[in-house]
Amino acid sequence: MFTFILISLIFGLVSYLYYFLFKQQTYWKDHNIPYVASPLLLGNFFKATILKENVGDTLTRIYNHPNVLKEPFVGFHLFHQPALMIRDPELVKQVLIKNFQHFSNRYTGADPAVDPIGGLTMFQIKNPAWKPIRTKLSPVFTSGKMKQMLYMVERFGNDLVDVVTKIVETGDGIIETRHLFAMFTVDSISLVAFATEANCLKDPTNSEFLKNAEKAFQVTFRDKVSGNLLFFLPPLISFLRVKTFNSSFNNFLRRLFNEVMTDRETNGGNRNDLIDFLVALKRQEASKNEGIFTEDVMLAQAAVIFFAGFETSSSTLEFVFYELAKYPEIQKKVCDEIRSAIAVDGKISYEMITNGLPYTTNVINEVLRLYPILPFLDRVCDNPEGVTLEASGKSVHIPRGMPIYIPAYAIQRDPKYFSEPEKFNPDRFDAEKRNFNEYTYMPFGIGPRNCIGERFAMMQMRVAMAMLLNKFNVEMTANTPKSLNLDKTNILLHPEHRISLKFVPVSKTMKVKG
Repeated sequence: MFTFILISLIFGLVSYLYYFLFKQQTYWKDHNIPYVASPLLLGNFFKATILKENVGDTLTRIYNHPNVLKEPFVGFHLFHQPALMIRDPELVKQVLIKNFQHFSNRYTGADPAVDPIGGLTMFQIKNPAWKPIRTKLSPVFTSGKMKQMLYMVERFGNDLVDVVTKIVETGDGIIETRHLFAMFTVDSISLVAFATEANCLKDPTNSEFLKNAEKAFQVTFRDKVSGNLLFFLPPLISFLRVKTFNSSFNNFLRRLFNEVMTDRETNGGNRNDLIDFLVALKRQEASKNEGIFTEDVMLAQAAVIFFAGFETSSSTLEFVFYELAKYPEIQKKVCDEIRSAIAVDGKISYEMITNGLPYTTNVINEVLRLYPILPFLDRVCDNPEGVTLEASGKSVHIPRGMPIYIPAYAIQRDPKYFSEPEKFNPDRFDAEKRNFNEYTYMPFGIGPRNCIGERFAMMQMRVAMAMLLNKFNVEMTANTPKSLNLDKTNILLHPEHRISLKFVPVSKTMKVKG
């Protein structure tokens, strides 16, 4: 009798599980929504998850599927979970701005109880906790604060020039650019976010900060698969108690952050950096008996600001210098603009960096169009009654808990929105020529949950470009790829193979041309 009952229970459980999974698999067909089919349980993202396809390519394949080319939205599956991809800029606006109150959270998100550093970052944390953290941290990234931080970034711009100069004078001037710009961005962001001298450019072999930064996220196969699952199957990541950053990086950051905060609280000082702001915020909360900015919350924000400022800016600079080397006529316009601006001002100034380099800024914007470092935006519906979206005469009801994906990489290369989308054309961002829909360009996100560090990232990149291109031109080498494939093993956009370029002093270039 017991055996019969046990067999019946097992059969019932298996039958229910199969029915549940089958209903999930047929969700879009049952609701008469256009979709891209996928294998049961594996979903459309399986190849990307096991590092056989870059996520940007996965999303583009779904986006450009023949069955959905004229549709404003398309259904697909994240393993067993039905999810919706948005293909229409009007729907982008509805999700990210008009209905933001129902789509304020990312689907991505570690459990803060399991992963306090990753789960409490502004990037991952859920509402209602997100809003007060964002509101209180926003003053750190005003134009006034950026102007006060410029001296730190400029200092490492000088170190960057010194490193390139030494390589040019003692060798052939060929440099692997990702590592070069990683050292620059780690140096500048570590000083801004952690008040710490990383010494990456001056002493990369012994830089503890550089060693930890390079192994912080997505190093081993396991790390990379876990990183993808964090975006596409976060409940499993929380269940397995996997953390956003590896344990050694977590321990390094916590130790460093506690040392710096204790020193600043004890000895004072006014450096106009993130630590100054966090110390003041901590005291303000103590006086008001508030408790939002706990030690973990402060550490999490410092960690995400560091990682975003290091990883995204260095990767974008790698793409920028590659495109400039590939198109010398565009590089010449950038160099002429930079050298003229510096000749007039006699130095790097915040006003010059922000307003005096419009074409240089257009180049960065065009690179970010072609290579948005995070190739998608994700949201999840949290309205108990769901939300109905409408565009192009069609509608879809989004139930609570459904993930929404906006494929930035695919949209920004869609000929419907950008003429000759594969062409590198900075002029499309010229103020008088710009004619694309504002909801089709989103490298820093759109709406209230856009990237809080956009001003710092742009300042950091323009400083690096201005200081290097004032003294050097860059050229392709025999080993520089003529076109780029995406790295399948990274959820962020990276070229499959590292890019080496030749740096040539301006004086030598002028003599050769003369």
